[in-house]
This record gives sequence, structure tokens and C-alpha cells, in this order.
Amino acid sequence: MITLCNGKQYLLYNGYTYNTIGTISKSGHNRYRCIGQSKSKRCNSYLNVDSEFHVHYESEARHNHMPPSFKQINGIYVKVPN
Repeated sequence: MITLCNGKQYLLYNGYTYNTIGTISKSGHNRYRCIGQSKSKRCNSYLNVDSEFHVHYESEARHNHMPPSFKQINGIYVKVPN
């Protein structure tokens, strides 16, 4: 998990940022959706993650955007233009 300068927390995985969208009742894992988007469409990539942030499933949907760039300052992440 990373914390941005605005206080929001996201899961950072393979360079992409994800936001939690709910819990999968059968497994108890959390589902995270990529927060990125292209100019016209949001990204459909998602992950299923356990409570220790181990990824158990990664969707086959490909990201439709480049990963964001961050700079870390005193443990806080700041998004920088690509």
C-alpha cells in the first residue's frame, strides 16, 4: 500500500495503482480495480488480494494506459507527469 500526498491509499502492483472495490464473500479476499484510464475509457484490470496483500488472481484484462510515475518523499508518494 502507498499513501499519496492527498492522504488516499492505493495498492501499488507492477507499477499500477489499484483501489479496493469490495470483498469476495467466498474467499474473503479483497478485489482491487486499477484506477487508471485512457482518454475515453477506464481500465478494466483488477486483482484479488488477501489480507496480507498477496495477489491470488490477476485479471486477463490488459491495462489501456501507461503506469503512473511517482516520487517518494518522506514515505509519501507524489504523482509526477509521465
